Amino acid sequence: MTPKNDKPEAAKNATPKAKKGGVSFRYIGTVAFLVLVIIAFVFFPSVARDPGNASNPVFGSFAGKPIAFAAGNYFARQVEAIDEYYTQQGYAQKDNQFYILQVWQQAFSRTAIHFGILDDAARAGLSVSKGYLDDAVMSNQAFLEDGVFSLTRYRETSPAKQAEIRDNLREEYLKTSYVTDLIVYRPSQKEKDLVKASMKRERSFEFVVFPFADYPKSEMAAYGAANPDNFTTLTLSRITMATGKAEAEQVKGKIGDNSMTFADAAKNYSTDSFKAQGGVMGAKRYYEITGDFKNKDDAKALLALKKGEVSPVYEAASGGWTFYRVEESAIAPDFTDDDTLKYVGIYMSGWERGRIEDFFLARARDFTAGAQSDFTASAARAGIEVKTAGPFPLNFGNPFNDPQRPLFKPVSVAGVPAMAGIESNEKFIAALWKAVPGGITEPVVARDAVAVARVKEETAAGDDTLLAIEYFYPSVCIQSFENTYYDRLLKSPRLKDNFMETFSKTFKVN
Repeated sequence: MTPKNDKPEAAKNATPKAKKGGVSFRYIGTVAFLVLVIIAFVFFPSVARDPGNASNPVFGSFAGKPIAFAAGNYFARQVEAIDEYYTQQGYAQKDNQFYILQVWQQAFSRTAIHFGILDDAARAGLSVSKGYLDDAVMSNQAFLEDGVFSLTRYRETSPAKQAEIRDNLREEYLKTSYVTDLIVYRPSQKEKDLVKASMKRERSFEFVVFPFADYPKSEMAAYGAANPDNFTTLTLSRITMATGKAEAEQVKGKIGDNSMTFADAAKNYSTDSFKAQGGVMGAKRYYEITGDFKNKDDAKALLALKKGEVSPVYEAASGGWTFYRVEESAIAPDFTDDDTLKYVGIYMSGWERGRIEDFFLARARDFTAGAQSDFTASAARAGIEVKTAGPFPLNFGNPFNDPQRPLFKPVSVAGVPAMAGIESNEKFIAALWKAVPGGITEPVVARDAVAVARVKEETAAGDDTLLAIEYFYPSVCIQSFENTYYDRLLKSPRLKDNFMETFSKTFKVN
């Protein structure tokens, strides 16, 4: 859970509002020393420091500017602010390394966004006048006494601290101004009316699903019997080399003349994930290894090899060169065995999904034909549970789906994993709204099932819902644009993210 409603540090210090009105930049910040560093040393007494800069570990950079941790800097203040938030919410687990990771990772993301906005503001030529900063400094909490600027307090503050406060105020103003200008949005009345029109009707549904997980074993067995090679079991060892075919042939020759064992050759020369165990791959179904070959026909040759035989050198799909030793002769599949059928099901889910979809579409059409008169009774006769969903409006993709501000009721089918993501299934949403009240939809392929729904009821949204859209739709848009902008910064090629590498060095448990 991420802290919400973050405010600019300038706001926390009672800085005058920027002259450009709009949405405040959402960041928590404080100037106190970092509590979590102390916590980290208490619970992780042996901490490996960054070898390049022991006191200021660098976690990455944005546009070439290092994202480093130092006491009192922006990164440090974010770590403290996030930890404070979780503590207040009762979520803090300061003896838990995963908790420390979560706090620091969020602080890194905030700092990366902070640097990204400042870089964008600089590219846009944004600046802060000396006069504005002078006014902001005079309104800063650090220099106020009884609500009035105190020259004595100001003079008692070190020049370095004065400069730090001034620089923080400048950065916060730049961020607030740039983000406000970027995301400010005033939708026309026609746009708001269009949104209200789509939200004005809400529908409730009852539906049944035909999960792909119920695909019959008899169908799997029939498919397996028609394609037995795919499910033949091979017990193999493998050596993969990146140097070239000639070198791979030389190593294979050493194994052939018994000057080196296969296991030793794998440990000395192989570059794949089986190197450490002497090349041993274990038992594999044939379809599991075909993707390792550049020429898929090469894999078929392994089926004919006997126990102890070594294959020719083949070009690997990865670009290297590979050869195999057969540890046990190939075992033909038994399609009466549940374990074999499990592999058939896995294979079909990946490479023959259309066949599974067609099977359940046919079942769903049969159900639909008999359900026109009585949906519930037809489901009961078929032994299928009827589920309900709604009411919700025509809300494709659940845009602006903020759980804290549910302005638009989301399309939701809870408790049915096979229907996950249905809110973004254009065909299914269209079918729900094309059907007349009381009518049944055509069968539609969902995520991992075929679904058939009946429009149970259509109602009108309340006036309060439509009024809320009128007044809050612009701010919902702004929030969405703001989040999109921050996400884009975190995916920017200007961001170099070394967080995990540096974190693992800084908080290493012996």
